[in-house]
Amino acid sequence: MSGTPQHQVPTPTVKFKGRTRADSKRRALNYWYQNRDTLRLDLRTFFDQCRLQPDDSTIVFYATQ
Repeated sequence: MSGTPQHQVPTPTVKFKGRTRADSKRRALNYWYQNRDTLRLDLRTFFDQCRLQPDDSTIVFYATQ
């Protein structure tokens, strides 16, 4: 239909907040390890979909659909 806005489904995200960058990475690694069968991603692909936030202590995982 013309004029109907396209609704995008938001990409599910998971935030890993740590005291330091290394702590955040450890939390993300633990999450991947516990959920690797459900995620169906190898470690490299998982971290390719993660982004370090400007505060330098938060990592956000952007899952693909």
